[in-house]
Order: sequence, then C-alpha cells, then structure tokens
Amino acid sequence: MKHTLITFIHLLFFISLNAQTKLELKPEAGIGFVLYSFTSDSLIPPNRTNGLSTGSTGFVNIRINFQTSDYKWLFSTGTGITTNRTVLRENNGFDRFFDQLLLIYGSGGDLPTKNILIKYQNINLPVGVAYNLNRKNPGNFQSYFGIDAVLQFNIGKQVNIHAPSYNYTAAEIKQMSEEYKERVEPFVLMLMPKFEFRTNLQKKTRHSFIISPFSVYNQSQLKGLTVKPVAIQMAYAVSFQLN
Repeated sequence: MKHTLITFIHLLFFISLNAQTKLELKPEAGIGFVLYSFTSDSLIPPNRTNGLSTGSTGFVNIRINFQTSDYKWLFSTGTGITTNRTVLRENNGFDRFFDQLLLIYGSGGDLPTKNILIKYQNINLPVGVAYNLNRKNPGNFQSYFGIDAVLQFNIGKQVNIHAPSYNYTAAEIKQMSEEYKERVEPFVLMLMPKFEFRTNLQKKTRHSFIISPFSVYNQSQLKGLTVKPVAIQMAYAVSFQLN
C-alpha cells in the first residue's frame, strides 16, 4: 500500500516536471461526515452490533498544485492535519424515542446511557490528479473531476466516557479509555473521488469549492469496533499562482 502511494507521488512529479505547468500554493480547509457500522466487540452491547453510527472530521491541508498550461490536468501533493470525532452510543436517539414513548404507558424511562467519545488526530499526506471538465473558458472558470489518495498517520488520541447509568470506578473508566485508545489504527489510506470548482479572484488567485460525494478507507480507523467507514467531505481553498 505504501509502495503504491510512493510510486504515485514519483509519477506525479515526473509528469509535472516534464510538462509546462503552472505552480500554485493552495491552502484548504474542510469538514466531513463519517458513517460507521459496528462489528462484534465486548465493549459494545450486543444490540448495537451491525448498528449505524456517525462521526465528524475537520481538516486543514497545504498543497502544491501543478496545473498544465492548457488547463487540462491538475496534479497536487502536500500535507495537513485531520481531527476525527466518533461517538459510540449504547442506545441511539431512535432507541430513546421509543423509551420515552413507552414511558407514557408506564413501562419505559429506564434505558441505560453509555456514550464513548473517541477523538484522534492524523497527519495527512495527500496526492491527487484531476481532469478539467470545462475547457471552453479555462481562464475564468474550471470544473475538475479527480481522485485523491491520502495516507493518514495517527499523532494523538483522546477518549471521554459518559456512563451515568453505570457505577464505574475511576480505575474502570481509565482502563476502558486505554482499551479504546489502543484501537485507533496507526495509519490508514483513504481514496476520495472529488469535484473541484475553481473561479478567479484576481489575476493569479483562484478560489475553489471541493466536494467528495464519498470516501473509502482500506481499513477501519477503529480496530475491532467498526467496518470500513465511508465519508462525505466538503472543503474551501484559495490557490496562489507562484510562477
């Protein structure tokens, strides 16, 4: 996997250096929503197995763009940081709705609560290639479709356990937190098809809106807890032409 990514980076630079390209500096920031499906795990109650949960992600990248002079291709590489938030709930909002509904008939109101918030930060190493879908008026508006490969290395993780329905001791809470931290994978590879819409701000400055309808990972970011997640991401970027 890592060898494939390194080969792709070398290919990107080979193509860009052997063609007339416009060099750009491109800071970008975005958010995403992640959908998970639980697998069997001793820390997740059995009724949540194969249940769905959502998470969120926020990221900041700084890229170097290599845009061919005919505006046909856009290559990029760079680095950045991502913060992910995942909440594992013993009972979700749907469960609680029915519990409160049953309370009207005198048989609800005792649903246990256990929420486990897992936050982890990754260093991003993105590389990408995109093709211009609108070349009739390339100087003012460009519409690209492409794909990013993003290798993410974990650099930090925190766990917060909220379980008012259980009489956990401080030692038990600490032990559970450490168990969850151990489940964060050290690195994952994400593949992300994307659409990028670029318009002029000034002569050598463009801004972009980027949307990825889905993103897939080579493995779960939380080992033993979930199947491979799927993410929807949106980002805004400004590109500064350097040559």
